[in-house]
Amino acid sequence: MCIVFWKLQSAPTKKLPYKFIFAGNRDEFFKRATKPVSFWDTENIKILAPLDMDPPLEERGTWLGLNESGRIAFLTNFREKSFTKADAKSRGVLVKNYLSNMPPVIEDAEKENVETEEYLQILSEKSEQFSGFNLVTVDLKTMKSHYVTNRNDEPVIEITDTELNGLSNSYLNCWPKVEEGKKMIEEILESSLTRDQLVEKLFDVLSNQDPFSEENPPDVDQLVNAINIPQFYFSSSKGKFEGYYGTRTSCVILVDTENIAHIYERAQTPEMQNIIGEFDSENIYHENNNYTIEHKMDLNINSNES
Repeated sequence: MCIVFWKLQSAPTKKLPYKFIFAGNRDEFFKRATKPVSFWDTENIKILAPLDMDPPLEERGTWLGLNESGRIAFLTNFREKSFTKADAKSRGVLVKNYLSNMPPVIEDAEKENVETEEYLQILSEKSEQFSGFNLVTVDLKTMKSHYVTNRNDEPVIEITDTELNGLSNSYLNCWPKVEEGKKMIEEILESSLTRDQLVEKLFDVLSNQDPFSEENPPDVDQLVNAINIPQFYFSSSKGKFEGYYGTRTSCVILVDTENIAHIYERAQTPEMQNIIGEFDSENIYHENNNYTIEHKMDLNINSNES
């Protein structure tokens, strides 16, 4: 039950000097193997993203990331009675391939340096190869963003510049917690804040568990109401999914007017999580049994403004 909020600004203001603002939670089983946000070992382009280590090597992907060319993508699963279908392709490769300038499906892998428009066209034609998903792509070179889902008659929708959007495991700008989070963030963005202050305010929104708590966790049908999911034990009716579940990490991304991306990842109760690998950032902060990693990336953007 992940949740994300984002805003694209082609004309940043003095009060809000950012081209792109993102805040999101990843909700997942705590035992699922995960590598924190880090620079990937890639030859052709620099990618900064977490990595889902649970699938087989060739199917590993991510739910969120960005590359040095100004591409950003993030993904949520679509909530429905059956979360997965037989023989479905890994949804995480959709983000990975977009950031790698590759087509969305492996059989088209001979194509290189795929532009966003071609990527979206291929995906709209082959989206039923995947279980239900929501994908958002952002191209900071063109300052365009698109929402893609395989659960809508209109599979690709261009997102309006300057509008704050929210998305969980249903359609765009849907569910009570999405609307509540948008209201909270819109109020924050009206204030004059330093970057550090803005980051902490966004993390405050992402940590909001109302109306639940670890002592009063939600049931599955109530997950549409809480921005941050308190950890609880979940078992599906057939036992396919079982274990402690909740919000594992929160992430904030700010891209400033100097084309520098500032990425922050904060994990809740990391000792409970199946985290793979070392934290490869010099800036790691520990507070209240959480950790926060900070990364920076210079983006090579030849925007339309130049």
